Amino acid sequence: MGSEHPTSFAALREKSDADLVAHARKYYAEGEAGLETAKRCVALVFERHRMLVRSVCAAKAPIDVVDDLESDVYVRFVRAVYLGAGRIESPSGLLVVMARRVVASFHDGRKPADAPLDDLAEVPVDEDGYNEIASREVVEQLLSVLNERQRSVVWGRLWGGMSGAEIAGWLDISRRNVDVIFFRAMERMGKELRG
Repeated sequence: MGSEHPTSFAALREKSDADLVAHARKYYAEGEAGLETAKRCVALVFERHRMLVRSVCAAKAPIDVVDDLESDVYVRFVRAVYLGAGRIESPSGLLVVMARRVVASFHDGRKPADAPLDDLAEVPVDEDGYNEIASREVVEQLLSVLNERQRSVVWGRLWGGMSGAEIAGWLDISRRNVDVIFFRAMERMGKELRG
């Protein structure tokens, strides 16, 4: 049962994000027996992209609510993994969409009752702009620890809205290599953030 039901992070770390999500669904359906493996799979995927989620939240919301917004994204992601029907091909993309929606919900709860929706987009989140500057500085500092190829992959994936296949074609590397570079870059930035 050991290789069919890996529960160690070391065994699970080798899997791609999409495979981890599929694995989590499979074992979640087993009930109590597979719940620990399902939890580890979801936690591993989320941890790989945690800084991405935080940067999306920090870019559009006050810094003092980022932890709460991150938690909301995690809860939504767990629900989507466990209860969703279709295969999740790009968990990192799904997390970005979820983070944006969580931030939008946060702002929706704060907007004045009589403000038209069209005007809301032009209302600044933070009048002094320091949060945006601080977020940009953190992103630039994190990206500075990466080599040029890693920066290209991270920018393409996170801010360019490019798929792994598009990045592979752009950089003339394999799709698998894009995933490896992205994973290592996110890991390196995570270490930098933890200091």
